Amino acid sequence: MNMINTPITTYKKATQALNLLARKKDGKINKMKAIKLIFLADRLHLRKYGRPIVGDMYWAMKLGPVGSLTKNIAELSNMSEDALSYAKKYIKPIDGKKQILVSIRQEDLSVFSKTDLECMEAIFNKFSDKDQFELADITHEFPEWIKHKKELEGGKKRVKMNYDDFFTDAQKGDTFFFQNKSDLEMAIPLCIEQGSVFNFFVDFDNPKRQSKNRYFVILNRNPKTDMALIMVTSTTQIQKKKEFIKKIGISDKTIVEVKTKEYSIFTSDSAFNCNDVFEVKMSDLIRKIEEKGSMNYPKLPDNILKRIIDGVKESPKISQSIKDLM
Repeated sequence: MNMINTPITTYKKATQALNLLARKKDGKINKMKAIKLIFLADRLHLRKYGRPIVGDMYWAMKLGPVGSLTKNIAELSNMSEDALSYAKKYIKPIDGKKQILVSIRQEDLSVFSKTDLECMEAIFNKFSDKDQFELADITHEFPEWIKHKKELEGGKKRVKMNYDDFFTDAQKGDTFFFQNKSDLEMAIPLCIEQGSVFNFFVDFDNPKRQSKNRYFVILNRNPKTDMALIMVTSTTQIQKKKEFIKKIGISDKTIVEVKTKEYSIFTSDSAFNCNDVFEVKMSDLIRKIEEKGSMNYPKLPDNILKRIIDGVKESPKISQSIKDLM
């Protein structure tokens, strides 16, 4: 079962989520209300199963979180030609200000997993009786929005949100969105694939390496069944790594640079050192995520993943047995 949100499935899922909600509300729905319901569904699925449904880029705004792609699709504006062509088959705004959207075609539920639909149904049943402003007030209770409240009150129109913050529990008792640890224990083995991204704390014995939370990418071709998970981590010390491998005579192809525009989760340009991989058991990964980690990130784009795998295969420091797992 494919549970990864690629750029293609993201716009298709956003379109079908809007379409589904409109059809559940007699064929039409307020745009802001739909955007808030999709955010709540993303939040619920993320906390329960370790990944969002749509995987949008969320911005904290005065009236709560807004998924930028979902908003653009609801307005049929500012998106790729493929996304626009797809969305226009299913939904359209019916007023000049694009505040109301209608469904014009039966929803295609094949883009969703069983758990996607489960969480969207739960959110609809819980919150569909609220209007858009009541939903905005509800989202103002979540730590991921509260974190940016002062910036918004200070004049900023929007602040980019971090999926890491979605795992923080609300102070008033977030019972509906309560994160059950056993859910994560089920979600990690279920969702893990080549290119999955995790973030967890690493305590290095070497004093030259900083112990902190880091991003890790799964490189195994078959991580669900392999005895060990092969992972590589990112670093912002790009030039330092380049100088080191040049000094010891290793190909510069083993340092794979990634710009922030290539992978939106990164807040700084980063690089993967393909000469240094980690072997982790599934049980240890689950423990690390439960303790000080998260697993809510979109899959690493295929073009970047290929460059990393090629870099690992190029490295003389990595054993053939590890390379064979990729």
